[in-house]
Amino acid sequence: MLFNRFFLVLMMAFSGSLTIHSVAQNQSREIPVTSFYKSSWEEVNRAEQASLPQTATEKIDTIYQRALAEKNSHELIKSLIYKMKYTLATDKDRFSQLLSEIEQYTENDKDAVERSVLYSILSQLYMKYYSSRSYEINERTAVTGIIPEDIREWTGNIFFRKISGYVASSLAARKELQSVDILKYENILVTGKSSRDFRPTVYDFLANQGIILLSQSLFTAEKFFYQSKFSDDKYLSPVMDFVRTPIPADPTDFSLQILKIYQDLLS
Repeated sequence: MLFNRFFLVLMMAFSGSLTIHSVAQNQSREIPVTSFYKSSWEEVNRAEQASLPQTATEKIDTIYQRALAEKNSHELIKSLIYKMKYTLATDKDRFSQLLSEIEQYTENDKDAVERSVLYSILSQLYMKYYSSRSYEINERTAVTGIIPEDIREWTGNIFFRKISGYVASSLAARKELQSVDILKYENILVTGKSSRDFRPTVYDFLANQGIILLSQSLFTAEKFFYQSKFSDDKYLSPVMDFVRTPIPADPTDFSLQILKIYQDLLS
């Protein structure tokens, strides 16, 4: 169920593929796997193998509630990954409530690296929510100027602004993220042959996650916002010239956002 690529905590299992298996822990401490969590995940695995989704869901919720109370980010995010997997498949209305819980937890997380990983997760979860209801959402007349409290009233332009904002937030703590070697979390990663070469730091990992998400979303985002087309030779110039090229800031233009992330990676 895991791709043999270099992934750190996020999951897209709601669409049938698990891209990230675990979570980046606070770089200044290790969070022990207690007997409770170990035995609980073993029960979840047994329930999944026996095709007992309800039993698995109940055990995952127990893990989630305990991790939330203990502020155990490692187990919290892992349990959220599994909760989202089952919730999107069985109860889409509950999915929006879980999104709100993750957002609240993220805003209160004092660790810049953990918070950045959570922002990356949120960007992908909002894309998953939109994709699961895109036909219904796209039938609505665009709402501008306000964001309805009920996500079920959101229009496509709101979702894509939210996605873009969270990608940007996931990369905002650039200095801190670049200082953390991705292999510090090797025990919770699924690595490929070139993992260390192409994703040496947490920043590199999150930047590439952002590029992938924004690139996959470009066509749909174009329904709501203008997306730049690049024909200027300055964007194809040698690296040293490219990294000094001014790139306009526009949170609704995914093309520009992707280009800026590439520029930051190369600089």
